[in-house]
Amino acid sequence: MAGQEINQYAIERNTIGDLDYFDLDWNDGGVFKTAKIKGSVFKGINGGLFAQTEDGPILDNSITESSILGNGAGTLLIPSNTWEEGQSYSLLATGTIQAVLNDQITFTLKSNTADFVAPGAMTMFQITPANFWRLEMIMTCRSIGGVGVAEIEGSGTFQCKVDTGAQYKTYPIEFNNPTTFDTTIDNTLDLTGEWSAASPNNRLMTRTVNFKRTM
Repeated sequence: MAGQEINQYAIERNTIGDLDYFDLDWNDGGVFKTAKIKGSVFKGINGGLFAQTEDGPILDNSITESSILGNGAGTLLIPSNTWEEGQSYSLLATGTIQAVLNDQITFTLKSNTADFVAPGAMTMFQITPANFWRLEMIMTCRSIGGVGVAEIEGSGTFQCKVDTGAQYKTYPIEFNNPTTFDTTIDNTLDLTGEWSAASPNNRLMTRTVNFKRTM
């Protein structure tokens, strides 16, 4: 309403949609300019990005890399030209796993164009019947720009409960990508899994997945 302060408006929305737009004044070298900003950017700055609300697809009896994300709330999109040096995201995923001794599982946190965290294959202990697993990853933008200029660093751990003495096995994760990461384009996140051998006894499913912006 004309002449009314924004804080006096009636509250009509309690959520921000990915395709909502907002006007803002931004400081360009001491000169304020008016610009439009997308709702998905606000949601990322707020911290929460995506939370899975349904079980993910079952990954079994296949050697094909496949998404293990289920449906959820929020967004998986990091819009183009919104990255800054030091900008960081975290992933926490849990679920159930069954595995054949010495077969391998590979997880990759990626976008539509580049691997963000790709730790490589991890050799499994015997896990029968299915048991609990937990995956934690963090990725940090080291430099922004196009392919060959932008760089992203990732690290984390994968833990699973194995048959031998009912122990938890921990696999360290470390990854660096200075070659295919690109901050000038939209990046839509995905989490994939891949078995080294096709067996009905190699079986994995996600129960919870959370992406957050941490910096």
